[in-house]
Amino acid sequence: MTTITRLVGLFTVVLAMDCAIQQAKGSDFHYAFWDVYATSSLQYVVGQANIQQTCENGNPQSGVSYWTPIENGTEASLTFKFPFGRATASIFLNASFATYNFGNGDVGSGSLWGSTDGLNWVSLLDAPTPQYPGYEYGWSSNYATNLPNSLIGSSNLWIQARLQSSGWNIMAQFLRQDTSWNTNNVFQLDANLVPLSPSAPTISVQPQSITVNAQDTASFSVTALGGPLSYQWSFNGSNILGATSSSLVISNVAQANLGTYAVVVANAIGAMTSSNAVLSMYPYLYAPFSGLVTDWGCTNTLSVGAWGTGPLSYQWYDNGSAILNATNSTLTLASVQFTNAGSYSVVVSNPFGNVTNAPAQVVVNPAGVSFGMYPGVTISGVVGYSYIIQSNPDLTNTNGWSAVATVTLMQPVQLWVDVNVNATSPMNPHRFYRVMPAP
Repeated sequence: MTTITRLVGLFTVVLAMDCAIQQAKGSDFHYAFWDVYATSSLQYVVGQANIQQTCENGNPQSGVSYWTPIENGTEASLTFKFPFGRATASIFLNASFATYNFGNGDVGSGSLWGSTDGLNWVSLLDAPTPQYPGYEYGWSSNYATNLPNSLIGSSNLWIQARLQSSGWNIMAQFLRQDTSWNTNNVFQLDANLVPLSPSAPTISVQPQSITVNAQDTASFSVTALGGPLSYQWSFNGSNILGATSSSLVISNVAQANLGTYAVVVANAIGAMTSSNAVLSMYPYLYAPFSGLVTDWGCTNTLSVGAWGTGPLSYQWYDNGSAILNATNSTLTLASVQFTNAGSYSVVVSNPFGNVTNAPAQVVVNPAGVSFGMYPGVTISGVVGYSYIIQSNPDLTNTNGWSAVATVTLMQPVQLWVDVNVNATSPMNPHRFYRVMPAP
């Protein structure tokens, strides 16, 4: 313990920097200043103004209190905050003040205040100023009663003592702790709390709906009272396997994850179901239209694949102009003409926004053209006669011949071409051909 001795009037006061208070045994919440010595922290003190903790005679066990010299109108105050953990049903408070005049004249006044928020104060005691010139013990005011209803029902209580002098050589004392004194002269607080009755859980913070982009992470959470608690999340009415904590995280959100989420919170007494929270998605193109090359006269279908909370709406554009009635995920171009060539795009919308497919080209060619080299066999004979054309990739294999075509001459000299073999392709083997009379 660190102490500082100073002479004030006729008293020697030792300031003890770590004299302390602590919660003692008693009712639901009990604090009495005489129950403790200078061993614990000042856990309830939240404000001091011009006032100091003092151990009389340098011995904490012979008396601990808060003293201050207050001169000619000076005010000293001490503020405590008591956290009860739950609502109070009743509070008894005992508090005494004393001032000492070491000269002549009035000694001072004091007041006691209470608050449930530390901002709005209720007056509990306002002591008058007695006339005791030259007398060591100036006045003593005692508050020993249950607190008014305006200070009951909260889980926190602030108590503030304010001491003020009206003369010179005045010493004020508050919170005396001395086992040799009558305990009526010291500070005591006892609180009875609202009992905790077993009940089903209650939800204080419901899960909230959320809208995300595709492939983002979505999370839901619930706050409930009445533990110990268990949790079970559901999706569209079906339980989610393993979703048994107060929060639910959904990674890489896809179309299949969109819907309604809820959680059942339970304890040994009962269960409560949360309100529904909806997971929604902004429009997203998972399969955008990337363009088309087609031939004149063909029929083609342009398509786009989109996710998002429905209903989804579509509008196709040709070279920046909206196409009449083109409001589906697909657009069919029947018997394509050269005028259908151009830059096509589509806008997909839902109640949360829209997304645009970047323009992509539709190219219309006159026809499909390819070049190749194909083996041909010229047959000369009698018109009306039929012949079998056979091929063999290996002349050493006499059993390797197989029929590839039957030709009936329409003219004395006729050309047959094997269009199934492109001689320019390295994947095609060499072939040998022979012509045989048809049966």
